Amino acid sequence: MTDTLHPCVLPRRRFVRVVVVLCLLAVLGLFGCSRCFVPEYFAVFMVEAVMLFLPSRTKGGTLVQLLGLLMPCSAVAILLFCGMEEMGMCFPRWMHHMVMRPLVLIFWAGVVLYPFAWALLALWRGLVAQKMQK
Repeated sequence: MTDTLHPCVLPRRRFVRVVVVLCLLAVLGLFGCSRCFVPEYFAVFMVEAVMLFLPSRTKGGTLVQLLGLLMPCSAVAILLFCGMEEMGMCFPRWMHHMVMRPLVLIFWAGVVLYPFAWALLALWRGLVAQKMQK
């Protein structure tokens, strides 16, 4: 493995960091506006944000990080919907089934699936390295 980075790694890393920081600011702002701070929700959000801030030196790793951006973006969307419901907006029942449940699934499953994706990527890289040695 060489010490040079693939040309797409640094721009992707900057993009991931900017999006995570913007999502963090949005989450903090929405918690401040809604007067209800849920520590468990915020803790899971911070775990996901920290996982996305871990450095990646490969184009596959940054691709996994780009896919991982679904987690904090879904957290912001969930808080926006909940905030609008607190303000008195009524959403149709189908919206809860078709929009909110997938967002919640992405948010909570990301804690398990994101490290699993990293493990699969590491396994794949290890198998490719073994095949190259033979």
